[in-house]
Amino acid sequence: MKAGGLKRRVLLQGGSLALVLGVHQIARGASILAVRVWPAADYTRVTIESDIRLHSQQLVVGNPPRLAVDIEGIDLSNELRELVGKIKPGDPYINGLRVGQNAPKVVRIVFDLKQTVAPQVFSLAPVAAYKHRLVLDLYPAHAIDPVVHLASIVTPGRDSNREFEHSVDVGGTRNVLKACTMYRVAHIVVSSSGAAYGYHADNPAWIDERQPLRGNAVFAYADHKRQVEELLADWRARHPSLAQTVLRIGTILGERVDNQITALFEKRRLIAIRGSASPFVFVWDEDVTGAIAHALEGGAPAGCYNLAGDGALPIHEIAARLGKRTVDFPAGVLKTALAVGSALGVSRYGPEQLDFLRYRPVLSNTALKERFGYRPRKTSAEAFEAFVAARAAQGRPVTREA
Repeated sequence: MKAGGLKRRVLLQGGSLALVLGVHQIARGASILAVRVWPAADYTRVTIESDIRLHSQQLVVGNPPRLAVDIEGIDLSNELRELVGKIKPGDPYINGLRVGQNAPKVVRIVFDLKQTVAPQVFSLAPVAAYKHRLVLDLYPAHAIDPVVHLASIVTPGRDSNREFEHSVDVGGTRNVLKACTMYRVAHIVVSSSGAAYGYHADNPAWIDERQPLRGNAVFAYADHKRQVEELLADWRARHPSLAQTVLRIGTILGERVDNQITALFEKRRLIAIRGSASPFVFVWDEDVTGAIAHALEGGAPAGCYNLAGDGALPIHEIAARLGKRTVDFPAGVLKTALAVGSALGVSRYGPEQLDFLRYRPVLSNTALKERFGYRPRKTSAEAFEAFVAARAAQGRPVTREA
């Protein structure tokens, strides 16, 4: 090794303790000129500027995570005390800081950390207006991968309530975004839903990503997805360093998928609304995971994309494929029946489900294929047929005649 550059590192893994010894030369009589703290994209940098070169020893303790830095050859000064006030609450790595005279001519700075760090400590020679600088770069010990946020309440339980569902759907998303920002996550993939567009009579025949997100106030899932998307849009504007891939997913089908849509197909007769085609767009569950994996591979542009198979199946065609009949209700009759059933506790669905059935948002997947670069392996019809075949193989057929 070069003279003056010898360093020794001792790692005590059992106690999560790492000791890094500085060089043997000790600075004497140094004066501290300035201190600076700079939280950057991937690390936090602390700089101590002095009139001569400083030397230090660093001690990293794992539980709770702390970093102690002993600066040799100096006395505690007002400039060093200013470090305490320079730590901001939003710093991703430093929770707080203490500074004191640890021994004659040795000042100790203790960083209370929010996570385990891998510190890099080095000196910079004078340049331009800057004098000697001791630099401490605090990097995360483990790099954070892109985050995939899937949590949402799709089918509430009988004892659920709107406040709780909102706290999971919207409040939970806000918490995830805050954590991503705090820990400098570069990319988040979020599962949204076509329900964010809402169930409206004036929905276009095919909805693309340029359409407004209106949700439905009476339908908690659609309303919360709309609010989540508004939160995501606000976060994109205020935190552009966090790239977002938002997938607005159609009705998911799979070999082991059971949801409120598949429950409709299990009925002896399928409910239809007179005068409404009630088209469904389906996406196979492996296409959902495939699209997420495609986003995580890093080559696809961030943005918002509808995720559905090609084509759509109207409710009467679905019934025909199942070998079943439909019961076609006038809209007013079905709405009244749902209201009465919900009030009596004999139905888990209320009158808000009427628009859910008759004004289905039909998702265009053009942007998904042409801009995002992912082509679903199954069309809506192929996903439906695969679902029917899987149920038959499991002994749970959905094709029984009425």
